[in-house]
Amino acid sequence: MRTLITRLPVMGTLLAVAAIATWTGVSGTRLNATLVEFSGTTHCTGTLAPGEYDKVQVDDNQTCTMTQANTVEGNVTVEEHATLNDLGGIIKESLNVDDGGNLVTNSGTGYGSNRPTIEDNLDADGPASLQVRNTDVGGDLSVSDLEGGNPNNFICSSTVGDDLTVKKDDKTPASPIDIGGSSCSEGGGNTIHGNAKIENERYPVDFSNNTVGHDLTVKGNEPGGATVDNNSVGHDADCHDNSPFSGSGNTAPQNDCNGTASDS
Repeated sequence: MRTLITRLPVMGTLLAVAAIATWTGVSGTRLNATLVEFSGTTHCTGTLAPGEYDKVQVDDNQTCTMTQANTVEGNVTVEEHATLNDLGGIIKESLNVDDGGNLVTNSGTGYGSNRPTIEDNLDADGPASLQVRNTDVGGDLSVSDLEGGNPNNFICSSTVGDDLTVKKDDKTPASPIDIGGSSCSEGGGNTIHGNAKIENERYPVDFSNNTVGHDLTVKGNEPGGATVDNNSVGHDADCHDNSPFSGSGNTAPQNDCNGTASDS
Protein backbone atom coordinates (compact mmCIF):
# COMPACT_ATOMS: atom_id res chain seq x y z
CA MET A 1 0.00 0.00 0.00
CA ARG A 2 1.25 3.52 -0.69
CA THR A 3 0.11 7.12 -0.72
CA LEU A 4 0.76 9.08 -3.92
CA ILE A 5 1.29 12.85 -4.01
CA THR A 6 1.96 14.44 -7.41
CA ARG A 7 2.47 18.09 -8.26
CA LEU A 8 1.64 19.46 -11.71
CA PRO A 9 2.45 22.87 -13.19
CA VAL A 10 -0.82 24.57 -14.18
CA MET A 11 -0.87 28.19 -15.42
CA GLY A 12 2.39 28.98 -13.67
CA THR A 13 1.30 27.50 -10.33
CA LEU A 14 1.55 24.07 -8.77
CA LEU A 15 -1.56 21.92 -8.56
CA ALA A 16 -1.22 19.28 -5.87
CA VAL A 17 -3.12 16.11 -6.58
CA ALA A 18 -3.14 14.05 -3.39
CA ALA A 19 -4.38 10.50 -3.01
CA ILE A 20 -6.65 10.34 0.02
CA ALA A 21 -6.95 6.58 -0.14
CA THR A 22 -4.66 3.64 0.06
CA TRP A 23 -4.89 1.18 -2.78
CA THR A 24 -3.01 -1.72 -4.35
CA GLY A 25 -2.80 -3.37 -7.74
CA VAL A 26 -2.49 -0.27 -9.95
CA SER A 27 -0.45 -1.34 -12.96
CA GLY A 28 0.46 2.18 -14.04
CA THR A 29 -0.40 5.87 -13.83
CA ARG A 30 -0.24 8.83 -16.15
CA LEU A 31 -1.00 12.50 -15.57
CA ASN A 32 -2.63 15.28 -17.53
CA ALA A 33 -3.64 18.83 -16.70
CA THR A 34 -6.83 17.92 -14.91
CA LEU A 35 -6.94 14.27 -13.86
CA VAL A 36 -4.81 11.48 -12.56
CA GLU A 37 -5.47 8.35 -14.63
CA PHE A 38 -5.05 4.88 -13.13
CA SER A 39 -4.75 1.87 -15.44
CA GLY A 40 -5.57 -1.74 -14.61
CA THR A 41 -7.73 -2.74 -11.63
CA THR A 42 -7.57 -0.49 -8.58
CA HIS A 43 -8.26 -2.22 -5.25
CA CYS A 44 -9.96 0.48 -3.22
CA THR A 45 -9.73 0.91 0.55
CA GLY A 46 -10.87 4.15 2.17
CA THR A 47 -11.73 7.16 0.00
CA LEU A 48 -10.80 6.72 -3.65
CA ALA A 49 -8.27 9.31 -4.82
CA PRO A 50 -9.59 11.86 -7.34
CA GLY A 51 -9.00 10.63 -10.84
CA GLU A 52 -10.03 8.46 -13.76
CA TYR A 53 -9.84 4.65 -13.37
CA ASP A 54 -9.99 1.66 -15.70
CA LYS A 55 -11.67 -0.65 -13.17
CA VAL A 56 -12.28 -0.60 -9.42
CA GLN A 57 -12.66 -3.55 -7.06
CA VAL A 58 -13.60 -3.49 -3.37
CA ASP A 59 -12.08 -6.63 -1.88
CA ASP A 60 -13.58 -8.87 0.82
CA ASN A 61 -14.28 -7.07 4.12
CA GLN A 62 -13.01 -3.71 2.80
CA THR A 63 -14.87 -0.37 2.57
CA CYS A 64 -14.51 2.07 -0.33
CA THR A 65 -15.97 5.55 -0.82
CA MET A 66 -16.32 7.10 -4.28
CA THR A 67 -17.05 10.79 -4.82
CA GLN A 68 -17.89 13.08 -7.72
CA ALA A 69 -14.11 13.37 -8.29
CA ASN A 70 -14.06 9.75 -9.54
CA THR A 71 -14.78 8.37 -13.01
CA VAL A 72 -14.45 4.65 -13.74
CA GLU A 73 -14.24 3.73 -17.43
CA GLY A 74 -15.05 0.04 -16.83
CA ASN A 75 -16.81 -1.99 -14.13
CA VAL A 76 -16.88 -1.59 -10.35
CA THR A 77 -17.08 -4.83 -8.34
CA VAL A 78 -18.02 -5.11 -4.66
CA GLU A 79 -16.91 -8.49 -3.30
CA GLU A 80 -18.25 -10.60 -0.43
CA HIS A 81 -18.73 -8.66 2.84
CA ALA A 82 -17.27 -5.52 1.25
CA THR A 83 -18.99 -2.10 1.26
CA LEU A 84 -19.16 0.60 -1.41
CA ASN A 85 -20.36 4.12 -0.59
CA ASP A 86 -20.88 5.91 -3.90
CA LEU A 87 -21.44 9.63 -3.31
CA GLY A 88 -21.52 10.93 -6.86
CA GLY A 89 -19.05 8.88 -8.90
CA ILE A 90 -19.49 8.07 -12.59
CA ILE A 91 -19.28 4.40 -13.61
CA LYS A 92 -19.27 4.07 -17.40
CA GLU A 93 -19.98 0.34 -17.45
CA SER A 94 -21.63 -1.80 -14.71
CA LEU A 95 -21.69 -1.92 -10.92
CA ASN A 96 -21.72 -5.52 -9.60
CA VAL A 97 -22.37 -6.36 -5.95
CA ASP A 98 -21.42 -9.93 -5.05
CA ASP A 99 -22.97 -12.24 -2.46
CA GLY A 100 -22.82 -10.59 0.98
CA GLY A 101 -21.73 -7.20 -0.33
CA ASN A 102 -23.16 -3.87 0.85
CA LEU A 103 -24.09 -0.90 -1.32
CA VAL A 104 -24.95 2.70 -0.44
CA THR A 105 -25.42 5.27 -3.22
CA ASN A 106 -26.50 8.88 -2.79
CA SER A 107 -25.64 12.29 -4.16
CA GLY A 108 -22.83 13.99 -2.31
CA THR A 109 -23.12 17.14 -0.23
CA GLY A 110 -21.95 20.66 -0.95
CA TYR A 111 -21.76 22.87 -4.03
CA GLY A 112 -21.77 21.07 -7.35
CA SER A 113 -22.64 17.67 -5.92
CA ASN A 114 -23.45 14.97 -8.48
CA ARG A 115 -25.88 12.09 -8.47
CA PRO A 116 -24.12 8.72 -8.76
CA THR A 117 -24.29 7.56 -12.38
CA ILE A 118 -24.02 3.96 -13.63
CA GLU A 119 -24.19 4.06 -17.39
CA ASP A 120 -24.82 0.33 -17.87
CA ASN A 121 -26.33 -2.10 -15.27
CA LEU A 122 -26.49 -2.29 -11.49
CA ASP A 123 -26.53 -5.99 -10.56
CA ALA A 124 -26.74 -6.99 -6.87
CA ASP A 125 -26.69 -10.79 -6.50
CA GLY A 126 -27.21 -11.83 -2.88
CA PRO A 127 -26.36 -8.48 -1.26
CA ALA A 128 -26.36 -8.12 2.53
CA SER A 129 -27.80 -4.59 2.28
CA LEU A 130 -28.88 -2.17 -0.43
CA GLN A 131 -29.58 1.55 -0.07
CA VAL A 132 -29.92 3.33 -3.42
CA ARG A 133 -30.96 7.00 -3.46
CA ASN A 134 -30.67 9.83 -6.03
CA THR A 135 -28.94 7.50 -8.50
CA ASP A 136 -29.12 7.18 -12.29
CA VAL A 137 -28.81 3.70 -13.83
CA GLY A 138 -28.66 3.66 -17.63
CA GLY A 139 -29.48 -0.05 -18.07
CA ASP A 140 -31.12 -2.60 -15.76
CA LEU A 141 -31.27 -2.54 -11.97
CA SER A 142 -31.44 -6.11 -10.64
CA VAL A 143 -31.58 -7.24 -7.00
CA SER A 144 -31.73 -10.98 -6.38
CA ASP A 145 -31.70 -12.95 -3.12
CA LEU A 146 -31.36 -10.00 -0.73
CA GLU A 147 -30.01 -11.49 2.50
CA GLY A 148 -31.75 -11.36 5.87
CA GLY A 149 -30.69 -9.25 8.83
CA ASN A 150 -30.99 -5.68 7.52
CA PRO A 151 -34.44 -4.07 7.92
CA ASN A 152 -33.53 -0.88 6.02
CA ASN A 153 -33.18 -1.62 2.30
CA PHE A 154 -34.54 0.84 -0.24
CA ILE A 155 -34.47 2.31 -3.74
CA CYS A 156 -35.54 5.98 -3.73
CA SER A 157 -35.55 9.00 -6.06
CA SER A 158 -33.65 7.12 -8.76
CA THR A 159 -33.98 6.48 -12.49
CA VAL A 160 -33.62 3.17 -14.33
CA GLY A 161 -33.11 3.31 -18.09
CA ASP A 162 -34.38 -0.22 -18.76
CA ASP A 163 -35.88 -2.78 -16.32
CA LEU A 164 -36.07 -3.05 -12.54
CA THR A 165 -36.15 -6.60 -11.11
CA VAL A 166 -36.31 -7.56 -7.42
CA LYS A 167 -36.67 -11.28 -6.73
CA LYS A 168 -35.94 -14.02 -4.23
CA ASP A 169 -34.94 -17.35 -5.76
CA ASP A 170 -33.45 -19.20 -2.80
CA LYS A 171 -34.89 -20.15 0.60
CA THR A 172 -32.40 -18.31 2.81
CA PRO A 173 -33.61 -15.61 5.26
CA ALA A 174 -34.77 -12.44 3.54
CA SER A 175 -35.15 -8.75 4.38
CA PRO A 176 -37.82 -6.15 3.53
CA ILE A 177 -37.25 -3.69 0.70
CA ASP A 178 -38.93 -0.34 0.02
CA ILE A 179 -39.07 0.98 -3.55
CA GLY A 180 -40.39 4.54 -3.50
CA GLY A 181 -42.49 4.05 -0.36
CA SER A 182 -42.35 5.10 3.28
CA SER A 183 -38.54 4.90 3.59
CA CYS A 184 -38.25 7.57 0.89
CA SER A 185 -38.93 11.25 1.52
CA GLU A 186 -41.80 13.04 -0.21
CA GLY A 187 -41.21 12.88 -3.93
CA GLY A 188 -38.95 9.89 -3.40
CA GLY A 189 -40.48 7.65 -6.04
CA ASN A 190 -38.47 6.23 -8.92
CA THR A 191 -38.72 6.45 -12.71
CA ILE A 192 -38.34 3.09 -14.46
CA HIS A 193 -38.39 3.43 -18.23
CA GLY A 194 -38.89 -0.27 -18.97
CA ASN A 195 -40.60 -2.98 -16.90
CA ALA A 196 -40.70 -3.44 -13.14
CA LYS A 197 -40.99 -6.95 -11.67
CA ILE A 198 -41.15 -7.71 -7.93
CA GLU A 199 -41.54 -11.40 -7.13
CA ASN A 200 -41.13 -14.16 -4.54
CA GLU A 201 -39.97 -11.93 -1.70
CA ARG A 202 -40.83 -13.39 1.72
CA TYR A 203 -40.46 -10.18 3.75
CA PRO A 204 -42.68 -7.13 3.14
CA VAL A 205 -42.26 -5.25 -0.12
CA ASP A 206 -43.46 -1.67 -0.64
CA PHE A 207 -43.63 -0.50 -4.27
CA SER A 208 -45.20 2.95 -4.27
CA ASN A 209 -45.07 6.38 -5.91
CA ASN A 210 -43.16 5.15 -8.95
CA THR A 211 -43.50 5.74 -12.69
CA VAL A 212 -43.13 2.60 -14.84
CA GLY A 213 -42.83 3.07 -18.59
CA HIS A 214 -44.08 -0.36 -19.63
CA ASP A 215 -45.38 -3.25 -17.42
CA LEU A 216 -45.53 -3.69 -13.64
CA THR A 217 -45.64 -7.23 -12.20
CA VAL A 218 -45.88 -7.89 -8.45
CA LYS A 219 -46.42 -11.58 -7.71
CA GLY A 220 -45.71 -14.40 -5.28
CA ASN A 221 -44.67 -12.17 -2.39
CA GLU A 222 -45.60 -14.06 0.78
CA PRO A 223 -45.80 -14.36 3.74
CA GLY A 224 -44.54 -10.78 4.08
CA GLY A 225 -46.82 -9.57 1.32
CA ALA A 226 -46.81 -6.44 -0.83
CA THR A 227 -48.02 -2.85 -0.68
CA VAL A 228 -48.50 -1.23 -4.09
CA ASP A 229 -49.77 2.36 -4.00
CA ASN A 230 -49.91 5.41 -6.27
CA ASN A 231 -47.90 4.10 -9.20
CA SER A 232 -48.29 5.26 -12.79
CA VAL A 233 -47.82 2.40 -15.26
CA GLY A 234 -47.63 2.79 -19.04
CA HIS A 235 -49.13 -0.57 -20.00
CA ASP A 236 -50.19 -3.49 -17.75
CA ALA A 237 -50.21 -3.49 -13.95
CA ASP A 238 -50.45 -7.12 -12.75
CA CYS A 239 -50.53 -7.98 -9.03
CA HIS A 240 -51.33 -11.56 -7.97
CA ASP A 241 -50.48 -14.29 -5.45
CA ASN A 242 -49.33 -11.82 -2.80
CA SER A 243 -50.31 -12.43 0.80
CA PRO A 244 -51.14 -10.08 2.41
CA PHE A 245 -51.73 -7.46 -0.28
CA SER A 246 -52.83 -3.84 -0.35
CA GLY A 247 -53.01 -1.65 -3.43
CA SER A 248 -54.57 1.74 -4.13
CA GLY A 249 -54.21 4.77 -6.37
CA ASN A 250 -52.46 2.89 -9.17
CA THR A 251 -53.15 3.88 -12.77
CA ALA A 252 -52.58 1.78 -15.91
CA PRO A 253 -54.48 0.94 -19.13
CA GLN A 254 -54.81 -2.64 -17.83
CA ASN A 255 -54.82 -2.58 -14.04
CA ASP A 256 -55.44 -5.19 -11.35
CA CYS A 257 -53.23 -3.70 -8.64
CA ASN A 258 -55.91 -1.85 -6.67
CA GLY A 259 -57.61 -3.73 -3.84
CA THR A 260 -56.92 -5.71 -0.68
CA ALA A 261 -57.39 -9.31 -1.81
CA SER A 262 -54.45 -11.66 -1.28
CA ASP A 263 -54.79 -12.68 -4.94
CA SER A 264 -55.66 -9.44 -6.75
